[in-house]
Amino acid sequence: MFRNNGNGTFTDVTEQTGLGGSRYSAGCAAGDYDNDGNADLLVLNYGQNELFHNDGNGGFTEVSTAAGLTSSHFSLSAVWYDHNHDGYLDLFVGNYVKYDRSKDGAYDPVTGYPGPLNYDGQPNLLYRNNGDGTFTDVTKEMGLWKPNGRSMGVTAADFNNDGQLELLSANDAMENYYFEMNARGLYEDRAIEMNLAYGENGENVAHMGPVVGDINRDGRLDIYIANLRDCSLLIQRPDGTGFESWTNRAGLGLIRGQYSGWAAMLFDFDHDGWLDLFNTNGSAQHEYGQENVLYRNRGDGRFENVSETAGPHFRERHVGRGGAGFDYNNDGRVDLVIVNLNDEATLLRNETVSANHWITMRR
Repeated sequence: MFRNNGNGTFTDVTEQTGLGGSRYSAGCAAGDYDNDGNADLLVLNYGQNELFHNDGNGGFTEVSTAAGLTSSHFSLSAVWYDHNHDGYLDLFVGNYVKYDRSKDGAYDPVTGYPGPLNYDGQPNLLYRNNGDGTFTDVTKEMGLWKPNGRSMGVTAADFNNDGQLELLSANDAMENYYFEMNARGLYEDRAIEMNLAYGENGENVAHMGPVVGDINRDGRLDIYIANLRDCSLLIQRPDGTGFESWTNRAGLGLIRGQYSGWAAMLFDFDHDGWLDLFNTNGSAQHEYGQENVLYRNRGDGRFENVSETAGPHFRERHVGRGGAGFDYNNDGRVDLVIVNLNDEATLLRNETVSANHWITMRR
């Protein structure tokens, strides 16, 4: 945990805040699950996840067991959202594979170790917030039970503009899941009908974390998913009947084919009103470095690679994995923080000069 000092620097306050953790961690998700006005933190682990309650005084207390979040899986991603509209944040957790030592010998001769298909998948889980600091697993009763998933990232968004958030799970080496709530209040997987299950050519691909935004400004949410050797740019049809692959027509197919993509971000770096795209890259099998890439949304359905003029970082090679966008210096421009394997994190300050304006809200 790094505290922003307000002067362009950060201080490591992990020990003081009690957020050091004790397990092998792969991700995190913040949300105020008890409505006390303080952001709490879920840390996603191999094994039981850790829920850190924000005490409001600069410290956190680990409460996962008391809260009923005791399932032991390999969790990579999670999203807080209120699925039943009762005013409390519920929790959807994306889980990956079940490690099995007996399968260690079944390795890929190219990579030298087993791939995801050598192991059994695990189910994603939906936890209902009981409003008293505890959670109940309602995965099966809500129609979300898929015991053999390999989720790399989950998100929730109102894709069909009905006021109810849908769920998307981007999966590794298998089809994706897309859940809509039906008239009975249960979720149904409609990934195939919505053209979200497979890659552009009908194949299983190594999907990573999905990001959502209105890329073409038509009032409907679109999706970008980084892949291990490509990407999926999915633009929603105007009538809401599904998504169309725009990867090649947007100019991303040829560029993305040379990278192993992981975390992605949709944000308007130049304040022109169109969502731009940033993608972290790095080899999966051999962990050699690759350049990260920044794409500018031209507003005509195409993206252009502007990495060469975006700063010296984009000529460096790292084994990128995670990332997030945030305005750390309050200048109205979204900055980027990137997590790299076997390396320091990277903080990129956005210094884009533009005549366009921004607005911030203060309460």
